[in-house]
Amino acid sequence: MKETKIKILINRKQNEVFDFIINPENTPKWIPGVGKEVSEKFPPVVGTKYVNTEFGGKQNSYVVTNYVHPEVFQLDAINFDYKLKYSCKEVGPDVTEFEYHEWSDSGNLHSLEMESILQNLKKVIESE
Repeated sequence: MKETKIKILINRKQNEVFDFIINPENTPKWIPGVGKEVSEKFPPVVGTKYVNTEFGGKQNSYVVTNYVHPEVFQLDAINFDYKLKYSCKEVGPDVTEFEYHEWSDSGNLHSLEMESILQNLKKVIESE
């Protein structure tokens, strides 16, 4: 199994960080290449489907498999071997530790670009 875990500190309350990352309207604000993301239900529950569309038109579909507000949000790809989990933990007043965790038994991971993407996430959330 291939996996990547990256942690960053974001200067915002835990629920603010969590609510931002689960909102499909915010995904294009911090993940380059994603032009649009929609979910069939918001706020999500386990079983909710998310679909993101890249600028080139490629669509990726995911289903929520773990959801504990405001701590854990896990998406599993529907048509390929890929899982992604976002975790939020309050570590101080208005400071949240955000963990990005992705894994796959056979597929490619996004780890090479994730450091800069997570720094972008931090910048976007802290400026909201």
